[in-house]
Amino acid sequence: MWVDSRSFVQFLVDAKRNTYAAEGDEASVTPALNGAKQLEYRDGDYFCRDLSFGFARFTGQEIVEFRGRPVWSMAYSSAAVTSGDVPSRDFAPANPARRSRTGRWGV
Repeated sequence: MWVDSRSFVQFLVDAKRNTYAAEGDEASVTPALNGAKQLEYRDGDYFCRDLSFGFARFTGQEIVEFRGRPVWSMAYSSAAVTSGDVPSRDFAPANPARRSRTGRWGV
């Protein structure tokens, strides 16, 4: 299914502004999975669902549907750090192939 790229990008920006970026609770709905936070936004034929777990360390998935069919998805994972925090090896890629010849982790 083809979607107009301009309307899609505008919807995605609006969805982000009206969900977690808004820092409000208007987009929160009862989550489909236990322990999750679920945010939803709808505008016309577009619908966005963002399902995430955790707080300081978190992971999630965002899905955009157009006329009831998924057209875009993004999975994410991250952690909040303060100026005094030093990332631990827990944040390093699990796959050793991601290391460069210098032994440093690749991007």
